[in-house]
Amino acid sequence: MLLSLFSLSAQALSFDNRLANCVVPSDGHLVQRNGALFYDVTLDVTGSIGACGCKSALASYRVNRHGQPLRAGALPLKASRQVSLLLETPRTLPTNDDLAITLDCAGPP
Repeated sequence: MLLSLFSLSAQALSFDNRLANCVVPSDGHLVQRNGALFYDVTLDVTGSIGACGCKSALASYRVNRHGQPLRAGALPLKASRQVSLLLETPRTLPTNDDLAITLDCAGPP
């Protein structure tokens, strides 16, 4: 499920939730802290992410700009929780680029 979310200083963010049947993002917003850009969001776990095809309770997120990877991370998702996803550091902050977050099952290490 691809959602278009809020913008901050003409910066748009989309959220591709490949775990939509098990995890629902809510209350998401972009925040700048110490010059870095974060996406603070509540991830409501509505069912085991194993039911969405994951082999563990570990999900992954990826941040892309124009299809190019910026960063990735892993999130334990046994229960609903608030997370703060680092999108860009001051070194990589663009002026008006769109960003995309993908939430999916974590792959093998």
